[in-house]
Amino acid sequence: MKKIVYSLLAIILIAGSACKKDSAPDSAPVPLKTFENITYADIQTFKTDLKTDLIPVSNGINSQFVKDGSIIFYKTNAGLFGKFKLVGISEQDQLIISLVNYDNQGAVLLSKNSVVIEANFFADLDLGIELPSQNSADFFWTPGAISYIDPQGTASFYIYSK
Repeated sequence: MKKIVYSLLAIILIAGSACKKDSAPDSAPVPLKTFENITYADIQTFKTDLKTDLIPVSNGINSQFVKDGSIIFYKTNAGLFGKFKLVGISEQDQLIISLVNYDNQGAVLLSKNSVVIEANFFADLDLGIELPSQNSADFFWTPGAISYIDPQGTASFYIYSK
């Protein structure tokens, strides 16, 4: 009798798990738009999701980290909204990004390709430059075993794609 009950229980458990829908893996959704096609209006739809959390960066394939090709939206300390794409990390641990800043009407104020941020330097996204000191920095670039983009001041970020 016990064998029959255990067999029925096993069948029910197997049948129940077979009927469950497959769940999506824990990964960022694939962006609907490429970096070039993202507009100010697209960024505005995510402005309430902007955070001041550290952003882990990797040269590898770890899905928890941003990597080459990742797109990040931001609001600078000066209040400008924009986007940047992680172009890569050089052998010298330089962070290389392309960025676009918008005014509050959605017009492009600044567009720069291949902006280089040296290891352990700050970045001013308003001007699209690196800084040796914190002055008006929007983030600090910290390379290492785990590298980070560390928001500074009131600058905030949203990872659009990893």
